[in-house]
Amino acid sequence: MEALYPLGFDAPALYARWEAAGGTLPESDWGAATGTKLRNQDGWPNTYTLTKSIGERVMSERAAALGIRLSLLRLGIVLSDAADQPGWYFGEGGWGQLTMGMAKRIITILPGDGTAFPDACPVDHCINAILASGAKLATAGQSAPNEPDIFHISLADYIPDIDIKSGFDAWVNYEASLKEPIEGVIRGCTIKFIQSDFQFWLEYWLRYDLPYFLLLPFSYLFPASLFGGFGNEVSKSTYLLNKCRTQFRFFLGLYERFLNTWWVFDTTRTRELFGLMDEKSQTTFNFDGFTVDKDSYFITSGVTMWYRKLAEYKAKNKLKNRKATKQAFLIPAIVLALSLSLVVVLKVVS
Repeated sequence: MEALYPLGFDAPALYARWEAAGGTLPESDWGAATGTKLRNQDGWPNTYTLTKSIGERVMSERAAALGIRLSLLRLGIVLSDAADQPGWYFGEGGWGQLTMGMAKRIITILPGDGTAFPDACPVDHCINAILASGAKLATAGQSAPNEPDIFHISLADYIPDIDIKSGFDAWVNYEASLKEPIEGVIRGCTIKFIQSDFQFWLEYWLRYDLPYFLLLPFSYLFPASLFGGFGNEVSKSTYLLNKCRTQFRFFLGLYERFLNTWWVFDTTRTRELFGLMDEKSQTTFNFDGFTVDKDSYFITSGVTMWYRKLAEYKAKNKLKNRKATKQAFLIPAIVLALSLSLVVVLKVVS
């Protein structure tokens, strides 16, 4: 529901203590209060959601006291642009990490059965809804005099059959239809979903940890300084395996909860807000989830994001090679200059 839910603690009072203490509070002060669970409520998934909820209460209380009109927009996980600049995405969020990880075969397994979906929203829908909510406040005010307008920006409430697996399937089917593979992407990238927690971590260990620990001794036995290209390949493979296993484990620590649940934001008021706009405004400032084709959206987002990352990688390598080339010329030049200087000094001395 697009409403303020009871928290079980006084959020403005907690914020006031934090503010008075200079922006810090001991866990003994906030831990017990924020850990309170009311009926049908789960614990906070992370600090981010907790502080957002506290912020909503503080803003609502202060706006009411000052007579300021207020709207609160609750965004799902922000994804790529849907219509204004299809596929555009700037950032390193979970969606980007998941797409890149699958394309590069870093992520090959995920917990759950694939039917989960952490409710998300295109970035242009977020911006357009913010503008529309501001226009409503300016022209018509709040719907209730002493309560802020609350809007959820979502996809799952508009597309009931959306889930993580369907997004991966759309990508795989699109890739299979191409005559030429996407540059840098390993073809046939699929994700294996594993429901059993024990089985998942066992397979994780076999796929990521075991190969690393088996290869690690060889990186010391065959150093690149002695074994050239072979040693360099062993060292590189060991490094990449360790990077995969540690970064993937970190990713799961942040997002595993969201990969195992289907989050849906109610969008009743958001749809009403969109309905208040005239046809031209709806086209210009679109945030209607019904206009999003999920398969096309996932494909466009994935491909656009991949090529942006590929361009960044190439630019980084180009700069690295340019520096290496300069160093390759610089060192002999310095040696030559020192040698000539030494010859001149010796001649002057003699």
